[in-house]
Amino acid sequence: LTLSSKLILREGKLITGADQLITMSSTATVESDTLNLDTYIDGPVRKLGLAGQSVCYFPVGKENRLRWVKLRDASGDYTVEFFKGDPLSLDKVLDTALDHLSGIEFWSIRSTADAQASFVLSFDNVNSGGVTNPGDLRVALLKEGRWLNAGNTATTGTAGSSGSVTSDVQNLNTLPET
Repeated sequence: LTLSSKLILREGKLITGADQLITMSSTATVESDTLNLDTYIDGPVRKLGLAGQSVCYFPVGKENRLRWVKLRDASGDYTVEFFKGDPLSLDKVLDTALDHLSGIEFWSIRSTADAQASFVLSFDNVNSGGVTNPGDLRVALLKEGRWLNAGNTATTGTAGSSGSVTSDVQNLNTLPET
């Protein structure tokens, strides 16, 4: 399914898959309440033609929990999906700047070769492992079999509550699919 205008999610989950992908054209937008944790896209969603957009929101999730991600100042095409699971199952090698990774969740953010963006990842209390100090959070990217520190330029929320962490701008043309 390719959308060229607006996708409005009001209640429940929209299930997608590699063979049932929702593709949003460069003109398409999505509307969904970030506080309605039961409403999200369960599976991959693709957004085409971002060109320095200030914010692009992906209301993705799994297991009855919205785990949204936003791309800031993004260019390129992106496919985004959220996973409940241990990212160390993909690779166990951590950059020395990283202490550890969440063992219960991660996002797959795949891009075209000429893409760049910063990533705003949501967290939600114990559903995200119990964030104790948002200032210590870092976004991690998997590159060539190693988890790299993608930084923390901003956070929202407080310890024990919901919030987000924003990465440094990443030039993804130097990264394989992440």
